[in-house]
Amino acid sequence: MSDVLQLSSRTTLTKYLNELVAARILIAAKDGREVFYINEDLIRILEGQ
Repeated sequence: MSDVLQLSSRTTLTKYLNELVAARILIAAKDGREVFYINEDLIRILEGQ
């Protein structure tokens, strides 16, 4: 994602991702120390194809 947004700051990327979580566009799923951001609507659409 940092390549797409042309950002290198992990703090800034996390802020943007958390704003998407707050807007209910993504959900955050933690696995150990890693956090994955998931777009459940997109997954449902792709599973339906």
